[in-house]
Amino acid sequence: MNRLAIGTGVIIFFLGLAVLLAWSAFQIFISEMHLVPKIALILLLVGTLLIFCTVLTNRLKIRKSDPYKNVEL
Repeated sequence: MNRLAIGTGVIIFFLGLAVLLAWSAFQIFISEMHLVPKIALILLLVGTLLIFCTVLTNRLKIRKSDPYKNVEL
């Protein structure tokens, strides 16, 4: 039951994050800001998302062979 709750929470979190990022990008594009800040903000969001996805992917790969995953405090 605990794994199901954690999995559901992670899915809801990523869904909320994706909706928030999409809404933010839409708001940036429809604003009357100059082009340079728009591009800079989008690059910042995309870069942050890329780093996050890379770290998450690496963590999930390492999780399979982690010798300390069954250690309890």
